[in-house]
Amino acid sequence: MGGLIYTYMGTGEPPELPPFDFVTVPEAYRVNTKVLLECNYLQGHEGNLDPVHLSFLHRMATDDPDSAQAFNAVDTHPTIEIEETEYGARIYCVRKVSGDRHYVRITNYIVPNFSAVSGTADGYTVNWHMPIDDTHHWRYMIRFSRTKPLADDGRFMGRSEEITAEYRLVRDRNARYLQDRESMRTWSFCGLGRNFLPHDTCATEGPGPIQDRTQEHLGSTDKGILIGRKILLSAIRGVQEGRDPPCIVRNRERPKDTLVARSDIVLPASVDWHNYWEDEAIEPELAVVPR
Repeated sequence: MGGLIYTYMGTGEPPELPPFDFVTVPEAYRVNTKVLLECNYLQGHEGNLDPVHLSFLHRMATDDPDSAQAFNAVDTHPTIEIEETEYGARIYCVRKVSGDRHYVRITNYIVPNFSAVSGTADGYTVNWHMPIDDTHHWRYMIRFSRTKPLADDGRFMGRSEEITAEYRLVRDRNARYLQDRESMRTWSFCGLGRNFLPHDTCATEGPGPIQDRTQEHLGSTDKGILIGRKILLSAIRGVQEGRDPPCIVRNRERPKDTLVARSDIVLPASVDWHNYWEDEAIEPELAVVPR
Protein backbone atom coordinates (compact mmCIF):
# COMPACT_ATOMS: atom_id res chain seq x y z
CA MET A 1 0.00 0.00 0.00
CA GLY A 2 1.53 3.28 -1.10
CA GLY A 3 1.13 6.60 0.58
CA LEU A 4 -0.44 9.68 -0.97
CA ILE A 5 1.62 12.85 -1.35
CA TYR A 6 -0.19 16.12 -2.06
CA THR A 7 1.66 19.03 -3.65
CA TYR A 8 0.49 22.62 -3.98
CA MET A 9 1.70 24.08 -7.29
CA GLY A 10 0.02 27.49 -7.18
CA THR A 11 1.14 30.87 -5.89
CA GLY A 12 0.69 32.39 -2.46
CA GLU A 13 -0.30 30.50 0.67
CA PRO A 14 -1.33 26.90 0.03
CA PRO A 15 -4.95 25.98 0.79
CA GLU A 16 -6.05 23.24 3.17
CA LEU A 17 -6.08 19.67 1.93
CA PRO A 18 -9.23 18.70 0.02
CA PRO A 19 -12.16 18.45 2.48
CA PHE A 20 -12.90 14.77 1.95
CA ASP A 21 -12.73 11.88 4.39
CA PHE A 22 -10.51 9.68 2.22
CA VAL A 23 -7.77 12.29 2.62
CA THR A 24 -7.86 12.43 6.41
CA VAL A 25 -8.58 8.85 7.56
CA PRO A 26 -5.68 6.87 9.05
CA GLU A 27 -3.50 5.22 6.42
CA ALA A 28 -4.62 1.74 7.50
CA TYR A 29 -8.21 2.67 6.64
CA ARG A 30 -7.27 3.33 3.01
CA VAL A 31 -6.06 1.20 0.10
CA ASN A 32 -4.78 2.86 -3.03
CA THR A 33 -2.94 2.15 -6.24
CA LYS A 34 -2.39 3.76 -9.65
CA VAL A 35 -2.03 2.85 -13.31
CA LEU A 36 -0.54 4.66 -16.31
CA LEU A 37 -3.03 5.43 -19.08
CA GLU A 38 -1.95 6.51 -22.57
CA CYS A 39 -4.54 9.18 -23.25
CA ASN A 40 -5.47 12.69 -22.16
CA TYR A 41 -6.63 12.83 -18.55
CA LEU A 42 -10.01 14.37 -19.41
CA GLN A 43 -11.26 11.53 -21.57
CA GLY A 44 -10.18 9.08 -18.89
CA HIS A 45 -12.02 11.11 -16.30
CA GLU A 46 -15.18 11.53 -18.36
CA GLY A 47 -15.63 7.78 -18.50
CA ASN A 48 -16.54 7.93 -14.82
CA LEU A 49 -19.37 10.37 -15.54
CA ASP A 50 -21.28 7.97 -17.80
CA PRO A 51 -23.20 5.52 -15.57
CA VAL A 52 -25.00 3.86 -18.49
CA HIS A 53 -21.82 2.17 -19.70
CA LEU A 54 -22.14 -0.31 -16.83
CA SER A 55 -25.06 -1.92 -18.67
CA PHE A 56 -22.83 -2.69 -21.64
CA LEU A 57 -19.06 -2.35 -21.26
CA HIS A 58 -18.97 -4.10 -17.86
CA ARG A 59 -21.84 -6.51 -18.54
CA MET A 60 -21.15 -10.09 -17.47
CA ALA A 61 -23.41 -13.10 -16.98
CA THR A 62 -24.45 -13.77 -13.39
CA ASP A 63 -26.62 -16.24 -11.50
CA ASP A 64 -27.33 -13.73 -8.74
CA PRO A 65 -30.54 -11.78 -9.47
CA ASP A 66 -29.78 -9.34 -6.64
CA SER A 67 -26.37 -8.22 -7.87
CA ALA A 68 -25.31 -4.98 -9.49
CA GLN A 69 -24.49 -6.94 -12.64
CA ALA A 70 -28.05 -8.23 -12.86
CA PHE A 71 -29.60 -4.82 -12.14
CA ASN A 72 -27.48 -3.12 -14.80
CA ALA A 73 -28.54 -5.75 -17.36
CA VAL A 74 -32.25 -5.62 -16.52
CA ASP A 75 -32.68 -1.87 -17.13
CA THR A 76 -30.38 -0.51 -19.83
CA HIS A 77 -32.35 2.76 -20.12
CA PRO A 78 -32.08 4.19 -16.60
CA THR A 79 -33.31 7.53 -15.33
CA ILE A 80 -30.41 9.98 -15.07
CA GLU A 81 -30.67 13.19 -13.09
CA ILE A 82 -28.04 15.75 -12.18
CA GLU A 83 -27.75 17.82 -9.00
CA GLU A 84 -25.07 20.50 -8.91
CA THR A 85 -23.21 20.70 -5.59
CA GLU A 86 -20.56 22.84 -3.95
CA TYR A 87 -17.87 20.38 -5.04
CA GLY A 88 -19.18 19.67 -8.56
CA ALA A 89 -22.17 17.46 -9.27
CA ARG A 90 -24.09 14.43 -8.05
CA ILE A 91 -25.16 12.12 -10.88
CA TYR A 92 -28.12 9.86 -10.10
CA CYS A 93 -28.60 6.71 -12.16
CA VAL A 94 -31.84 4.93 -11.24
CA ARG A 95 -32.83 1.57 -12.67
CA LYS A 96 -36.14 -0.22 -12.19
CA VAL A 97 -35.73 -3.74 -10.84
CA SER A 98 -38.14 -6.50 -9.87
CA GLY A 99 -40.58 -6.18 -7.01
CA ASP A 100 -41.35 -2.49 -7.51
CA ARG A 101 -37.86 -1.45 -6.44
CA HIS A 102 -35.23 1.00 -7.63
CA TYR A 103 -31.52 0.34 -7.93
CA VAL A 104 -29.85 3.67 -7.23
CA ARG A 105 -26.23 4.36 -8.12
CA ILE A 106 -24.71 7.76 -7.47
CA THR A 107 -21.56 9.13 -9.05
CA ASN A 108 -20.03 12.23 -7.49
CA TYR A 109 -18.05 14.48 -9.82
CA ILE A 110 -15.48 16.55 -7.92
CA VAL A 111 -13.83 19.51 -9.63
CA PRO A 112 -11.57 19.32 -11.44
CA ASN A 113 -10.53 15.74 -12.13
CA PHE A 114 -11.86 13.00 -9.88
CA SER A 115 -15.02 11.10 -9.08
CA ALA A 116 -16.37 9.13 -6.14
CA VAL A 117 -18.48 6.00 -6.58
CA SER A 118 -19.42 2.96 -4.52
CA GLY A 119 -16.73 1.43 -2.36
CA THR A 120 -16.94 0.11 1.18
CA ALA A 121 -20.14 0.02 3.23
CA ASP A 122 -19.09 3.20 5.05
CA GLY A 123 -16.92 4.86 2.43
CA TYR A 124 -16.48 5.18 -1.31
CA THR A 125 -13.99 4.64 -4.11
CA VAL A 126 -12.16 7.53 -5.80
CA ASN A 127 -10.89 7.56 -9.38
CA TRP A 128 -8.48 10.50 -9.66
CA HIS A 129 -7.04 11.31 -13.09
CA MET A 130 -3.80 13.30 -12.87
CA PRO A 131 -2.19 14.64 -16.07
CA ILE A 132 1.42 13.79 -16.90
CA ASP A 133 1.36 15.52 -20.28
CA ASP A 134 -1.26 16.01 -22.98
CA THR A 135 -1.35 12.34 -23.94
CA HIS A 136 -0.59 10.44 -20.71
CA HIS A 137 -1.96 10.45 -17.18
CA TRP A 138 -2.02 8.54 -13.92
CA ARG A 139 -5.31 7.09 -12.75
CA TYR A 140 -5.14 6.93 -8.95
CA MET A 141 -7.66 4.59 -7.35
CA ILE A 142 -8.45 4.95 -3.67
CA ARG A 143 -10.86 2.96 -1.52
CA PHE A 144 -11.39 3.76 2.15
CA SER A 145 -13.46 3.05 5.24
CA ARG A 146 -14.48 5.69 7.75
CA THR A 147 -14.55 3.23 10.68
CA LYS A 148 -12.09 0.35 10.26
CA PRO A 149 -8.80 -0.73 8.69
CA LEU A 150 -8.86 -2.35 5.24
CA ALA A 151 -6.85 -5.42 4.35
CA ASP A 152 -4.25 -4.66 1.68
CA ASP A 153 -4.08 -8.08 0.02
CA GLY A 154 -3.25 -6.86 -3.46
CA ARG A 155 -6.73 -7.51 -4.85
CA PHE A 156 -7.90 -3.90 -4.97
CA MET A 157 -8.49 -3.04 -8.63
CA GLY A 158 -6.67 -6.26 -9.54
CA ARG A 159 -3.21 -5.08 -8.49
CA SER A 160 -1.98 -8.63 -8.06
CA GLU A 161 -2.98 -9.68 -11.57
CA GLU A 162 -3.86 -6.70 -13.76
CA ILE A 163 -1.16 -4.12 -12.92
CA THR A 164 2.60 -4.64 -13.28
CA ALA A 165 5.24 -3.50 -10.80
CA GLU A 166 5.74 -0.45 -13.06
CA TYR A 167 2.03 0.45 -12.68
CA ARG A 168 1.13 -0.46 -16.22
CA LEU A 169 -1.72 -2.66 -17.35
CA VAL A 170 -0.98 -6.27 -18.21
CA ARG A 171 -3.91 -6.01 -20.62
CA ASP A 172 -2.55 -3.03 -22.55
CA ARG A 173 -3.24 -1.60 -26.00
CA ASN A 174 -0.22 -3.30 -27.57
CA ALA A 175 -1.66 -6.66 -26.53
CA ARG A 176 -5.16 -5.64 -27.70
CA TYR A 177 -6.09 -5.78 -24.00
CA LEU A 178 -5.92 -9.60 -24.25
CA GLN A 179 -9.47 -9.67 -25.56
CA ASP A 180 -10.93 -13.17 -25.59
CA ARG A 181 -13.63 -13.82 -28.18
CA GLU A 182 -14.77 -17.08 -26.57
CA SER A 183 -15.65 -15.26 -23.34
CA MET A 184 -17.60 -12.74 -25.44
CA ARG A 185 -19.72 -15.59 -26.76
CA THR A 186 -20.40 -17.08 -23.35
CA TRP A 187 -20.36 -14.59 -20.46
CA SER A 188 -18.64 -11.24 -21.15
CA PHE A 189 -19.78 -8.29 -23.27
CA CYS A 190 -16.29 -6.95 -23.92
CA GLY A 191 -14.15 -10.07 -23.45
CA LEU A 192 -11.53 -8.30 -21.35
CA GLY A 193 -11.69 -10.32 -18.15
CA ARG A 194 -13.62 -9.63 -14.96
CA ASN A 195 -11.76 -6.58 -13.71
CA PHE A 196 -13.35 -3.28 -14.76
CA LEU A 197 -10.06 -1.41 -15.12
CA PRO A 198 -9.03 -2.91 -18.51
CA HIS A 199 -12.61 -2.39 -19.74
CA ASP A 200 -12.47 1.32 -18.90
CA THR A 201 -8.97 1.71 -20.32
CA CYS A 202 -9.88 0.11 -23.64
CA ALA A 203 -12.81 2.52 -23.99
CA THR A 204 -10.94 5.67 -22.99
CA GLU A 205 -7.71 4.95 -24.89
CA GLY A 206 -9.69 3.76 -27.91
CA PRO A 207 -10.40 7.25 -29.37
CA GLY A 208 -6.66 7.95 -29.44
CA PRO A 209 -4.40 9.94 -27.12
CA ILE A 210 -6.56 13.07 -27.50
CA GLN A 211 -10.21 12.51 -28.34
CA ASP A 212 -11.57 14.55 -31.27
CA ARG A 213 -14.69 15.95 -29.64
CA THR A 214 -15.79 17.63 -32.87
CA GLN A 215 -16.73 14.16 -34.11
CA GLU A 216 -18.71 13.00 -31.08
CA HIS A 217 -22.49 12.72 -30.87
CA LEU A 218 -23.64 13.10 -27.29
CA GLY A 219 -27.06 11.76 -26.35
CA SER A 220 -29.57 11.98 -23.52
CA THR A 221 -27.61 9.55 -21.36
CA ASP A 222 -24.52 11.76 -21.51
CA LYS A 223 -25.93 14.26 -18.99
CA GLY A 224 -23.07 13.60 -16.57
CA ILE A 225 -20.42 14.36 -19.18
CA LEU A 226 -22.25 17.52 -20.27
CA ILE A 227 -22.57 18.89 -16.72
CA GLY A 228 -18.95 17.96 -16.00
CA ARG A 229 -17.75 20.03 -18.94
CA LYS A 230 -20.02 22.92 -18.02
CA ILE A 231 -18.75 23.01 -14.43
CA LEU A 232 -15.11 22.62 -15.45
CA LEU A 233 -15.32 25.45 -17.99
CA SER A 234 -17.00 27.66 -15.39
CA ALA A 235 -14.22 26.88 -12.89
CA ILE A 236 -11.57 27.72 -15.51
CA ARG A 237 -13.20 31.07 -16.20
CA GLY A 238 -13.35 31.76 -12.47
CA VAL A 239 -9.62 31.13 -12.08
CA GLN A 240 -8.89 33.37 -15.07
CA GLU A 241 -10.86 36.10 -13.30
CA GLY A 242 -8.89 35.65 -10.08
CA ARG A 243 -11.28 33.45 -8.08
CA ASP A 244 -10.50 30.17 -6.35
CA PRO A 245 -11.95 27.06 -8.00
CA PRO A 246 -14.41 24.82 -6.11
CA CYS A 247 -13.06 22.60 -3.32
CA ILE A 248 -10.40 25.11 -2.27
CA VAL A 249 -10.44 25.53 1.53
CA ARG A 250 -8.54 28.46 3.00
CA ASN A 251 -9.74 28.48 6.59
CA ARG A 252 -9.58 26.10 9.49
CA GLU A 253 -13.34 25.48 9.49
CA ARG A 254 -13.27 22.49 7.22
CA PRO A 255 -16.60 21.74 5.53
CA LYS A 256 -18.20 18.36 6.13
CA ASP A 257 -17.62 15.58 3.61
CA THR A 258 -20.99 15.57 1.87
CA LEU A 259 -20.27 12.77 -0.58
CA VAL A 260 -22.82 9.98 -0.39
CA ALA A 261 -21.46 6.82 1.23
CA ARG A 262 -24.30 4.47 0.32
CA SER A 263 -24.17 5.12 -3.40
CA ASP A 264 -25.08 1.61 -4.61
CA ILE A 265 -28.37 0.67 -3.05
CA VAL A 266 -31.79 -0.85 -3.70
CA LEU A 267 -34.77 1.07 -2.33
CA PRO A 268 -38.53 0.58 -2.41
CA ALA A 269 -40.10 2.59 -5.22
CA SER A 270 -41.98 4.60 -2.59
CA VAL A 271 -38.72 6.09 -1.23
CA ASP A 272 -37.50 9.39 -2.68
CA TRP A 273 -34.09 8.44 -4.03
CA HIS A 274 -33.02 12.09 -4.29
CA ASN A 275 -32.18 12.37 -0.58
CA TYR A 276 -32.59 8.92 0.97
CA TRP A 277 -29.25 9.14 2.81
CA GLU A 278 -30.47 12.15 4.80
CA ASP A 279 -33.22 10.16 6.52
CA GLU A 280 -31.74 7.73 9.05
CA ALA A 281 -35.16 6.08 9.46
CA ILE A 282 -35.05 4.74 5.89
CA GLU A 283 -33.79 1.18 5.77
CA PRO A 284 -32.54 -0.01 2.38
CA GLU A 285 -33.93 -3.25 1.04
CA LEU A 286 -30.48 -4.19 -0.13
CA ALA A 287 -27.05 -2.62 0.06
CA VAL A 288 -25.37 -3.73 -3.12
CA VAL A 289 -21.93 -5.26 -2.78
CA PRO A 290 -19.58 -2.98 -4.75
CA ARG A 291 -17.70 -4.29 -7.77
